[in-house]
This record gives sequence, structure tokens and C-alpha cells, in this order.
Amino acid sequence: MPGNRLVGMNGIAVEVPKDWGTNETQPAKCDGESVPVANTVVFPVEGGLFLTPCMLPQGWSSLHVVSLDDSAVAEAIPDYEAAGDIDGVPVFRSHVRPRICGRSCLPNQFNGALILPSENVLMFVNSPQKSIIEDVLGSVRLIPEGYTAVPNLAGLYDDSEVAPIVQEAGLIWENRCPEGADCDIAPIEATDPAAGSVVPVGTPVRAVSADQNAGADVEPTPDELFCDSGSIRVIQYKMVLPDRSETLDDALRPWMEPASGDTKVVMYNTADSAQVTVLNAEGEAYRDVTLIRGSTGGWGVSRVKTCSAEKAPNETPDIASLPAPTGAEMLGTWRAIGIRGRQVAEITFDHDNAWMSWRGYDGCNWVNGRVDLGPNGAFSTHHNSTTLRLCGPPRERKPTAANSVVGASQVRLVNGHLTFYDATDSLLGTFVRATN
Repeated sequence: MPGNRLVGMNGIAVEVPKDWGTNETQPAKCDGESVPVANTVVFPVEGGLFLTPCMLPQGWSSLHVVSLDDSAVAEAIPDYEAAGDIDGVPVFRSHVRPRICGRSCLPNQFNGALILPSENVLMFVNSPQKSIIEDVLGSVRLIPEGYTAVPNLAGLYDDSEVAPIVQEAGLIWENRCPEGADCDIAPIEATDPAAGSVVPVGTPVRAVSADQNAGADVEPTPDELFCDSGSIRVIQYKMVLPDRSETLDDALRPWMEPASGDTKVVMYNTADSAQVTVLNAEGEAYRDVTLIRGSTGGWGVSRVKTCSAEKAPNETPDIASLPAPTGAEMLGTWRAIGIRGRQVAEITFDHDNAWMSWRGYDGCNWVNGRVDLGPNGAFSTHHNSTTLRLCGPPRERKPTAANSVVGASQVRLVNGHLTFYDATDSLLGTFVRATN
């Protein structure tokens, strides 16, 4: 139809208006999901099937395209009605209906969905106009022979996990990494063509990464990231992506985790560069970070000047000498430091009758169970199975908040940093108390 474009996955496509973007979202204030900020097609990153009440689009229309595994299809089918087939491919649909979510819903918000079990695809549309939902879902079709849909690669890191996915879709992967550079330092944000675009087989696919034009020659070493105990750790130092409505100062602040309440950060910015000065509790400046704007609009580290050598640790601390937390000190929610490619990575400890219990979220799956906290920081968990929530394409497992806890045998609490170690004293994960 004139004025529309095809968006697809797994051999199935629908039409959306040409002016709809792709993944035009921003983080929501709950659950670690993203909420549309424009008319857009959304491919969830690290899971994220449905919007909860606090994540409702503010009057925008959005198409959400999700790849399901067989068990998820079987679980979802009872909520849908058979709606015929497309060239022999069965289609199931839900009725277009008002969103049911209490006071959080805006007036006249509707949704509708379809599922194609044989193709393992779910598509659902949110809109203030019923006709938009009917038009999008009613346009479902098979992708024409000789064409294919660009897979969703957002959140993936390197060629080894990206190239097979692109090639399986019949496309050509163009290495985004300049010769001699290290591109396993920030996840892919988007692709050109965009995810879901229906293109001829053999079309080249290029990635857009936050730091590809940032100018950082060398990834900082651990000594450069950790200074004395009164310092601050720069989180996601390779990727700072301000929302369009935010200043750089606003965008940077959530990525900076203070080691103490007295530590603070001073930031200065111009149109195309920013200077971040980190102050310790005494007000002494000991680290400067210069950031420049890349061609993609994101911000990346250009230069890192760290604290003096005498402040940097020069040996591995004796784990046994570090203070162990009490159960009361561990209660509450802790956010992981340095776990990449996740919108949220956190763990929560609380009391459940006589037991101390825990649950961990890595931006995709929940794990929970019981904690045994012994003398001198001895630590073990009895955990239940994960929720097995959909996490996008198969990939090598990355570090998560959950498996930092499951594999731990020791826990320590130093200067507000909750750290977990295995039986060989290897660090599994570091957490700071969540502030929101």
C-alpha cells in the first residue's frame, strides 16, 4: 500500500506507515523495560514481551515483533482465536480491545495481536486508534520469495555471534570493526537496514555501535577503573547515550556509581564534547574523562586520565581480610556494576519467615531461592529455576546478576560495594545499593 513499508520476522511481514521508526523507545521507570516515545516498530532487547501498566505509550502507536520458542507458542495459543491461514500458514488473532491496566491507562488506548505458531512469531499493536491496529494486523503476509527480513541484532556484541545470524537470514554481514580496533566493547544499538526491514536476499547489513566513532584507542584496565576506596567507578564508560530530551549531564548521571555518599561528579559539556571531573570525598579531582559525540549521535570516551599511581591498587586483596556483611546489611536491592548489554541487572535480598531469601534479575530472567549466610561471609544459595523469558537470538551467555549469586561461596561488603567470590577467590560480581 502506498505510504507503507513492510516489517517482518521469520518469513512473515506486515505493513506499517513509512514514517514509523524502529526501536524509538526510552527506558521506563519500572521493570527495566522500554516504552515507545514515537510511532515505532519495537524489537525487544533481552526479552520484554509485554508492556506493564507503568510503561504505557503516551498516545503513540507501536508494533511489537517477538520471536517465540515452541513452549511459549503453546502457552500463548489458548488466548487467541483461529483466523484462517496465509498460503497454508495458520494465523491466530486476538480481538482489538481497550487496554486493561487500571489508572495508568490513557483514554482510548487499544491493543490487538496475532500469532503464527509455525513461524514462531508474535506481533501485537498498541494504538489510540482501532483502525490502525486493524490495518497493521490485517496486512499480514508471507515475505516474498527472494526477500528476507533483517534480524534484530540490538544488544549483541561481536562478529562471532552476529555473523551466523545474519548469514542464516540470507544477508551479508559487513564487519563494523576497523582493522586493529576492539569492537567487543559496546553492544550493537541498531543496524542499517533497520531490524525487520524486508530486503532482497544478499543485501549487506552494517551495524551501528555507540563507540565506533568515539576515538578510544585502548580499553581502560581494571587499575584505571578502580582507584582508592574513596573513589568513584565509571559505569559503561564506553557507551553513554543521552535521551533526546536530556542534556548530557542528565544522561551521564545514572551511569556514575559513587562509592560513598560524599563522592560527587562535576560535568561540563559543549555541543560536541564533554569533560567529566571526578572528585573524591575531600573534593580533590583525581580523574578526568573527555567524551566526544560520535556520528551516530551517541557519546563515547575519547580520553581517560586516572588517579595517580600511588592510589591505584598494586596487589590483589586478601579476600579473608575483607569485612563480611550481616544479613541485615544485605537486605534490599543491589544493582550490578559492569554487566554489559542489560537494561537492568540487580538482586534483592529479604527475609521470608526464618529464611533469608533472594531474587535476581539480569534484564531477561528472574531467579530466586533461599540464602545460607554463614560465619565470616560464607555464602551459598538454594535456587529455583529461571523464568526462561525470551532473550532474542541464541547467543553465548554473558555475565548476569543472577549467576554471580548462584556461583558464589563468599560475600564481602567494602565501602558500599557488595562483592561475591567463588571458592577460588575469583570475583563473580560487584553490586552497589540501588537508589530507585
